[in-house]
Amino acid sequence: PNALDKVSQLEGVSWDWKDSWRGSSIGLVAQNVEKIFPELVKEAPSLKEGVASHKNLNYNGIIGLLVESIKELKDEVIRLKNGNTS
Repeated sequence: PNALDKVSQLEGVSWDWKDSWRGSSIGLVAQNVEKIFPELVKEAPSLKEGVASHKNLNYNGIIGLLVESIKELKDEVIRLKNGNTS
């Protein structure tokens, strides 16, 4: 329920990696997603020395949420087309 409200809280971002050979990426920040969907973020051991851990985001877990959001939008569009705003 309320998938659209939850998706609306997510913020897509783009960034350049510190390691320039990795280029740029577009996605979501795990720490921000964790505030809304803590079950989609896991702590993982760091790949770099001197850093304790990092956060992994389960992007596959977001797919179901996006599907439900689209369904909610579709229902809203149908209601608006039919002149029923309730």
